[in-house]
Amino acid sequence: MSRNDGVQTTSGGIFTLGNPLSEYANITDQPILPIVNTTTGRQHWTVMIDSIIFNNDTIPMNLWTPRSSLFDQPNTVLGLPCTAMTELAFVIGGITYPVDPLDLVAPFGWFTNETVACGGTFVSVDNGDASPTMVLGQTFLRNAYALYSLNPTGNSNKNTTLPFVQLLSVTDAKEAAANYTAQNNARLEAYAAAHGFKYVAQSSAQESPRAQIRGWILLIGVMTFVHLIGL
Repeated sequence: MSRNDGVQTTSGGIFTLGNPLSEYANITDQPILPIVNTTTGRQHWTVMIDSIIFNNDTIPMNLWTPRSSLFDQPNTVLGLPCTAMTELAFVIGGITYPVDPLDLVAPFGWFTNETVACGGTFVSVDNGDASPTMVLGQTFLRNAYALYSLNPTGNSNKNTTLPFVQLLSVTDAKEAAANYTAQNNARLEAYAAAHGFKYVAQSSAQESPRAQIRGWILLIGVMTFVHLIGL
């Protein structure tokens, strides 16, 4: 799934049936991730997460239960600084899937002083029971190629009779971090210009707001981890 430039309201992507794209053919060699075998889990492509890596700190999911994730779309926004660069990765099935920091914060409006307002792009969903679910929607799927199988015959070589997901990381964490400031400035400038106001670009030499935002994100993370898995 592609990302927009801060002006478009929709993003592109490629959806295939039957076979994966040739450049991602090795996705079939990735770990099998069976869906959560519950009534709620069977309603969505819901899988278990091992841990989350947040700014080099690993947060194991066995500290909170239950811990699942839903491959769908977000439905709420948490306000965050537009220039905040956060390093985030999910460990699923023993594999680390980094998320481009450009995908973690997005412009969604503006303040009364005509500065751009931004928000976080991950949310959790309340299923109405004791196991609300974190949504890994377009934010995550811009960083991983996904294969979904209903597994109707319960193939023995897949080691599960349940429908399953396979994921292939397509993001280089170091490259994404190096490109973040320039790409984020371009996105925010385009967004501001489209709505008739200005955005003052951040230089790479300016202090990153990551230290300011860290504790706040972790606090929100703990709150949502209690209900599900966080961020």
